[in-house]
Amino acid sequence: MKIRCSTKCHRQQEFGNVKKAFTPPREVHVQVTHSMRDWASQNLLMHLKPVEKCWQPTDFLPDPGSEGFDEQVKELRERCKEIPDYYFLVLIGDMITEEALPTYQTMINTLDGVRHGTGASLTPWAIWTRAWTAEENGHGDLLNKYFIFLEELI
Repeated sequence: MKIRCSTKCHRQQEFGNVKKAFTPPREVHVQVTHSMRDWASQNLLMHLKPVEKCWQPTDFLPDPGSEGFDEQVKELRERCKEIPDYYFLVLIGDMITEEALPTYQTMINTLDGVRHGTGASLTPWAIWTRAWTAEENGHGDLLNKYFIFLEELI
């Protein structure tokens, strides 16, 4: 079999004296059975915390509504004065990574076995992806608020 490109840039396959125009393979939508779905249901989802039990950035930072807020921020800034600059660089890099979460979730949602196009899929992997994204998003929120409190130090 010889494959050659014609002057019109259409690839043709030559079979003896018969020439056929190249056609790309067609996408076939076939339901695929995923053994990992059962595994995820039985071994992964059981480890997810209920949303009500997940921590929030406010659990770790001074409460702006509290009476001693200004003093708490001053104390936080004082404790952070000794932190080397390269720690802050690492934390800023981490915050940037955390802020890219929608990109990661969108990519994961396209994987075969997840196919989470609606945002409300009940497949085990879609449920895990939403929970993972929410947890990771909390990390980014915490870092963002932390840097706001330390703004004059950075």
